[in-house]
Amino acid sequence: MTVERRAFARLLRKQPTKAEDILWRCLRGSRFHLGVRVIRFANEEVEGDIDSVLEQIRTELRLPFL
Repeated sequence: MTVERRAFARLLRKQPTKAEDILWRCLRGSRFHLGVRVIRFANEEVEGDIDSVLEQIRTELRLPFL
């Protein structure tokens, strides 16, 4: 990724649009679980142990949605 693209991506993360802010406030903190599940992985997990990450995703997909 170029320096310019990285700086632009950082700016977008620091200054979300009003719509992004509204959506994330509703989705964050388990306040909205109708068929949606969020799984987070650290960059180190993906880069260092992709097999484990994929297995965790497979496991989550087998669980029923709330």
